[in-house]
This record gives sequence, C-alpha cells and structure tokens, in this order.
Amino acid sequence: MSRAQADSIFQKAKFSCLVTRLEDLPSDGLPQVLLAGKSNVGKSSLLNQLCRQKRLARTAQEAGKTRHLLFFDLAGKFYLVDLPGYGFSRSSKAEQARFSQLTDDYLHSTSPIQLILHILDARHLPTRQDLEMIHWLEGVQAPYAILLNKSDKLSRPQQGVMRQKIHQFLLEETGIDFFLLSVSAETGQGIADLEELILDSLTLH
Repeated sequence: MSRAQADSIFQKAKFSCLVTRLEDLPSDGLPQVLLAGKSNVGKSSLLNQLCRQKRLARTAQEAGKTRHLLFFDLAGKFYLVDLPGYGFSRSSKAEQARFSQLTDDYLHSTSPIQLILHILDARHLPTRQDLEMIHWLEGVQAPYAILLNKSDKLSRPQQGVMRQKIHQFLLEETGIDFFLLSVSAETGQGIADLEELILDSLTLH
C-alpha cells in the first residue's frame, strides 16, 4: 500500500457509533483496533493526530462523555475503538462499575479485535492502575503494543532513557516483552510508525 493510500484511509475517519450495551456493537465484521489508556493521557489528541482531524474525537466524546465505547470508521476498512479512560476520581463508584462492566463484556465478546494500543505517559513509570489494565487487556489474546505518548515533553536522550526504564519495569512486573513506540499527539512524532503498525496488524499494508 502506498503512502497516499494509507493517508486516504486515516483521513476518511469518521465517528460511527457510541456503544452503551453489548447488543449495540457493530455486527459488520470489520476488524477493530482498540485505544486504551488512563484519563488525560492524551488518547483523544492522539486519535485526532492519527486521523488528521482536530475535532474528531472531541465531537464523539461530547456525546459519550468518554464513558462509553466510541467507534470510528476508517474508510470502511476497520474501526478504531476508544475505550473509556480509567483512573478518573470524580466519577462515582457506581458509574465506574457500569463502564467497567461494559468494557469487560466487550473484551470478552466475539468482536474481531485485531490490535490493542495501550497509551501510557512517556514521562513516568506505569502506575498500578496501568498494570491492572494491562492484565485486563491481556485476556483478549490480541496483538498488543504500548504507546508512550507526550514524548515531546522529553528530549531525545531522555526519551531513550525512559523507554528503557518503562520496558524493564513492565518486563519485571508482567513478564511480557512489550513493543514500545514513542509518539506525540502534539508534534506527530511516531505517527507514521503507528499507522504502519496498525495497517500491518490488519494485513492492509
């Protein structure tokens, strides 16, 4: 696939649907790529950068308030699925339990999940909540990659040091040798590599 063809797929991204119940999940069989991450880690900004649109994720979230599954159609080829952010303290326990159950039901459904992209903050070691989310998502049995967002806040040498520290930390805590990709929703760093990772997982590249 040429660069222009890849660009056309991401540029044609559009909000598809907001899912509040398992029966609302798309049934068209299109592969699904998941975006997971803590609240305020920059998921929305990264999605917008990836799709070359400034308000794509914001518009959808204004409808769902990031508490539901948000599906974005990528030129009819696949879905990007924005999972509810975790770690927000202002929500009640009942609300957290509600969206957690929806996410769990989705992850254990028959949906064609092809790739999980877990977004972490490049500046810090993963938190206990991050590790819990990894354990949760590992049960999906889909290819998994970790994106280190906000890399623009660090110098290139600092990025390398933190990437190595995070890699070692995750290896010790989970026993898994994760692929880590440094990205920035602000500057676009790593976005081309991220596109290639997604398309390769879908055998579209």
